[in-house]
Order: sequence, then structure tokens, then C-alpha cells
Amino acid sequence: MKGTVFAVALNHQSQIDFWHDAFEQAPYKNLPKTPVWFIKPRNTVIQSGEVIPYPAGEEVLSGATVAIVIGKNARKVSVNDASDYIAGYALANEVSLPETSFYRPAINAKCRDGFCPIGEIADISFPETLEIVTEINGQEVDRWSTKDLLRSVNQLVAALSDFATLKPGDMILIGTPQQRIAIHPGDNIQIKAAGFPTLTNNVIAQSTQKHAPKDDPSVLIGQAKIRYQGTEYTVTVEENDAITLPTGQQIAADDPQLEFLPPVRGTLFALGLNYADHAAELAFNSPVEPLIFIKADNSLTGHRQVSVRPDNIEYMHYESELVVVIGKTARNVSQADAMDYVAGYTLCNDYAIRDYLENYYRPNLRVKSRDTLTPIGPVIIDKKYINDPHNLVLSTYVNGELRQRGTTADLIFNIPFLIAYLSEFMTLQPGDMIATGTPKGLSDVVPGDEVIVEVEGVGRLFNHIISEDDYRQVIARQDNPPACDNTERSACND
Repeated sequence: MKGTVFAVALNHQSQIDFWHDAFEQAPYKNLPKTPVWFIKPRNTVIQSGEVIPYPAGEEVLSGATVAIVIGKNARKVSVNDASDYIAGYALANEVSLPETSFYRPAINAKCRDGFCPIGEIADISFPETLEIVTEINGQEVDRWSTKDLLRSVNQLVAALSDFATLKPGDMILIGTPQQRIAIHPGDNIQIKAAGFPTLTNNVIAQSTQKHAPKDDPSVLIGQAKIRYQGTEYTVTVEENDAITLPTGQQIAADDPQLEFLPPVRGTLFALGLNYADHAAELAFNSPVEPLIFIKADNSLTGHRQVSVRPDNIEYMHYESELVVVIGKTARNVSQADAMDYVAGYTLCNDYAIRDYLENYYRPNLRVKSRDTLTPIGPVIIDKKYINDPHNLVLSTYVNGELRQRGTTADLIFNIPFLIAYLSEFMTLQPGDMIATGTPKGLSDVVPGDEVIVEVEGVGRLFNHIISEDDYRQVIARQDNPPACDNTERSACND
């Protein structure tokens, strides 16, 4: 899987008709005003011909749909221009357990292994009306038309790219009707549409055995990833942020050509309300099961980078969090064994724009997965250097003023519990991360603020808040860098 698979819920008129009365009541109180986005993480994605694992004791539903395949970087594109950013389309199956609520992210229902088959890409123009057919064991069992979608292909690309930069290889699943088709072990599922290669998958009973753990050398313990003069390096960062390149060249932390990158790229799971004091701060009861959502890759940025405060909002706040980095494949792991699957720890600042909260898959992607809103790093600290990850102080400083302080001793759901919980219904892979939540102490931040989040023994993560106008200038410089002669690098420092 090369990119992020985004998907939209409640984009078919039949769903709104079915749920209309419920959505007028608590906890929703209103029909959704914007697209209801979610993410299908990498463990869900399989190809045509691969098998869909069927979890024992569950009801599993097929959801035939189409994936929009992004062909080039798309940021704040218009509806009229959206088709210029599309490389093609593919049939997909948004497999899910039944949903009885749309209030919280449906991780358990939608993020299981193999729950997102995607077919071969068709280089076609999307027809005004497309009929999507599902056949099971050679018999047609469902047919629906895209004419009943609430938002078109171009409207979805424009809406998502308004806050998330889409990259080549990213995909957007365009939605499904309310009626889904039950599938069972032994079934052969074929999804068909005119002009598309058929998507074919068999369903098999899922094994409950543990997977053989596999380490991944891309999880770089004690090291950081940087970009310097256009080249990416893996380096060791000293306590004073001094860096020595593999060539032996030393560079200072304030070198204008130095860019810290996220230290690892995997699925980032995040915890909401995992500190009782933070839940109380937001007027919520403590959760009885983990409130887990997924951070999109576009939101990740590195140490000493910028985060963008959108125009015309009232409240953007930081969240200092300890991040657990998975070191080997984890499936059906017990709490007793869970820490064996941890490679190390890093930290992140899980910014949120509370103005954009809606009561659908809350906290929704417009709040938590905007470009630049998840600084992470600078390094991954080997777990052997952290004696007790459940007794670390977390702090946040804004312009040097202490604004937030708490301790991981107050986690509601601890690290072994979270690993066991997630690995019970999905495979955690090396490089996947779990941001464990934030304590109380939130406050607004504005352009010009320097924000530092710190986790005891793990590190300090620096970040600056800028306006949308300033960010547009940053993007313009990245898209049109000054011409440089390799012998005169100083000319590019402006």
C-alpha cells in the first residue's frame, strides 16, 4: 500500500433516510454538515485474489464501492479542477461489521485485517452514473447506482484536500448504500462495474493463532530522520541537537537547511480521553473502553517544524503525548506479553481544532488530521532506557510558560492493555504507533507561539504556530525553490 486510504461514510441518500430520525437526537443533534471521513489503515488493504479473513462470532458485511486514486499532490483544489488530480479509479470492498452508531470512530468494525480489498486501477473518466454489482458464489446479490451519492467524486476530492494534502497513491472510497450484504466463510465475492477489472476475493475463517513476530529494521531506535540539502539521512541526535551526517559532516540544530522528519512512518493510533482529569476537563465521563482514532499521514510533521492555525477559528489546542512504537508484528497478544512487542518510545503533539468538532466519528478528521497538526519525534528511544513508561511526567510549554503537566501514572488504559486490545481484532505492524492520550491543561495557541512538549526521559519536541497565509508562502517556496549552484549552497539559505 503506497498511500493513505480515506473513506467517507453517510454519503448515500439511503443512509441519511434510514438514520434521519436518530441523527436529530442526542448524541448527534443534527444531520452531518460536512463529509464524515474515516481511514482504512494498512492492515486492512488487500488485492484482488487475496482472502478476506472472517472473525469468529461476528457478522461481516460486504460494501462494494469505488476508490478514487490520486495522481499528484492535491491541496485545496476546487471542485472544477479536482479531476486533474485523479490518476484513475478502482473497485473496492469496504468490508465492515454492522454499525449501530456513528458517534465515535468505528475502529473495531472497520479496521480489521483484510477489510479493504482494492482492485486494479482503471484509467477511465468516471461516468455520470455507474452501477456497482456484487455477486456471491456466482449469483448477483446487490446492485446500486452512484447517482444517489450525496457528494460527487470531484466534491469529495475538493472537500478532503481542503484540510489534508492528498499525495500520489492516496485513495478515497466514495461511500456505500445503507443496505450491505452479509458474507460468510467459503464465499467467493466478485464486485463488478462497467469499464473496471473485476475485484475477486474469497472469504476464509480467521485464525486465532498469534502471528510469528517479525522485526523491522525501518524502526530506527535512538535515531532520527532528517532532510539536509535535499537528501534524507538517518542520524543520531546529541543532547544539544547537534547532528553528524553519515559523511562525517557536523551540522547545527539551527542550520536553515536542516529539516527534521517524523522518525517512523506507520499507522498512528491515538487515544481520546485516556486521562480521567482530561475527560473531566472536557465535561466527559471516563470511557469504559478505549476511544481510539487514526491520524492521517498528512498530519505528521517533524521536530522544529511548523503547525498551521486555520483562519477564522476560536480554539486550537496542544496535547502532549507519549507515543509507543511497535517493534514486531503483534496479533492476539496478551497483556502479559504485550511489552515484548514494544520497540521504544517517542512523543507527539496531537493538536486539535475544536471549532470543527461534529458528533460523527468524533473526533473527526477535520479536527485531528489536518496538515501539520501532529508534530512527532525527534527520535525513538529504546524501551530499555525507560524503566517505567507508566511513571513519566508530561509537560507543555508555550513561549516558555508551563501550561500543561501530568503523569502517565494516570493513564486509564495502560500500554499492555492497548496493545492487547488492538491486536485482538487487527494486526499491529512494526512502525505502527500508539499515542496514549493527554492529561488536563489545554489552552489556545496562536500564530507566533513556540510550543514545546516534553515527556520525561523521551525527549523535547519544539514546534511553532503559523497562520494560513504564512503557510501558503512556505508551500510556495517549497514548490518553487531558488536555483542553487552546488558550490554556493548559501544562496539557498534565504
